[in-house]
Amino acid sequence: CIQLRTQRARITPNISDGDRDMRKIFLAGVLSTISFAAMAQWSTGVEDDIFTGGKKATMIASIGDYDGSRGLIFDCTKSELSFAYIERSNEPDKVAKIPVDMFIKVDSGEIIKTKSGFDQRNDKYIQVGIDDKDVITQILKESAKAKSKIIVGISSDITGKNSVTASVSGSSKAINQFVTACEIKL
Repeated sequence: CIQLRTQRARITPNISDGDRDMRKIFLAGVLSTISFAAMAQWSTGVEDDIFTGGKKATMIASIGDYDGSRGLIFDCTKSELSFAYIERSNEPDKVAKIPVDMFIKVDSGEIIKTKSGFDQRNDKYIQVGIDDKDVITQILKESAKAKSKIIVGISSDITGKNSVTASVSGSSKAINQFVTACEIKL
């Protein structure tokens, strides 16, 4: 019987103090970027609107873990304004047109109740939305000065009662961009 002996070699990288400092600086930069991105829950996109000669804008408030699966969305042009709760769906074209009551509350303000319904927003999302300019302007006005949250509830005899909460972190800047683009007076 022959015994084989193997020798284990250990490779250790030669890391200098300068390399360690660079790793710490890099890691601190990455972590500060991640935490900043997590706080940026409201964003507004603005572009030219060929149909009105003005601007059109979309403002999104993320809900939950910021993965884009749910959110609150405001759309506007010079002549139109809408607000919706959106949710990613595997089959948005098969959404049932169910009428619902929609409830909106900003911080400890009054509850706004309006009629709405489920609808397909696009090929990835369903929505429950409204286009009442007075109600949406009130929501924008309250959200611009909010300190904590906006809660949206959806209720029907078929789907039951469900609500979502979005933080208002970053809402003031996003709302200012949105209302300026579409000439909305708050």
